[in-house]
Amino acid sequence: MLRVVSTSVSALLVLAVGCSDDRRPARDTGMADAGVDAPSVDTGPGVDAGPRVDTGPVSIDAVIWAHSGRELFRFDPNTMRVTSMGDLDTRDEVLEIQDDGRRFFSLTDLAVRSDGAVYGLGRNRVWLIDPERAMATSVVEGVQGVAMTFVPPGEVSSEEELIVGYEDDGTARLARVDLDAGTVENLAFFSGDCEPSGDIASIAGLGTFVTLRCGDDESTDFLARLDVTDASLEMIGPIGVADIWGLGFWAGVFYGFTEPGELVRIDATTGRGTIVSSDTGAEAYWGAGVTVDAPLI
Repeated sequence: MLRVVSTSVSALLVLAVGCSDDRRPARDTGMADAGVDAPSVDTGPGVDAGPRVDTGPVSIDAVIWAHSGRELFRFDPNTMRVTSMGDLDTRDEVLEIQDDGRRFFSLTDLAVRSDGAVYGLGRNRVWLIDPERAMATSVVEGVQGVAMTFVPPGEVSSEEELIVGYEDDGTARLARVDLDAGTVENLAFFSGDCEPSGDIASIAGLGTFVTLRCGDDESTDFLARLDVTDASLEMIGPIGVADIWGLGFWAGVFYGFTEPGELVRIDATTGRGTIVSSDTGAEAYWGAGVTVDAPLI
């Protein structure tokens, strides 16, 4: 059942930080209104992009991973820089050769664990991805879906869990993937007018968020808070942009990555989006992922 949000994300951001120690109207390039510079595009050699893993204090690299069906991108929300890491590949013989000679990966989404490990969803399986080499290793087979995220401990269980969104017989559902056991367990299904339009992103201390398509409205996606245990929704607002297939978050701001290849800055309080750039170097975005430990401010 769709519920109207009663607590703004801005208030949640204030509460979360105070308690710590330390989704188409006519398309608008929107760069002047965005208040930010358009991202630069680097198609040269990949740079050092993976979040650092350390047993001591961690300074998280500012990175949101995004992708098309076959190409991996690194987006730095501090510099608004988009870098192509190259075409995804794997040693597993599951990729067909396209007319241009490239192997087509068909990745549908990404998820980033708190330790920085990057996982992908596609080809009926979950992959562990080395972003530096754009190389993927099959981890769990028999997993279908269009959206994926890790959620922090406390949302589903006492452990960090991998959640996928998928459609079965016309019904949008959520499921938990056990990476160790290689099993998939259904959690909940969506009811009402809205269903996921592209992606889910979960941020520790803030919650889990989803881009939605509601009713017959194809002009805009919506941003909402999601309870992964029962798929209930708290609406934040219309984004004003459609086909947001990738969703990330960094320092109080949501970032949307659209199927036409646009980068969208999304207000965390109202859900309203502004197209930062319509030319980011990607032909299309199919998904995105960010660590659950992304900073709140």
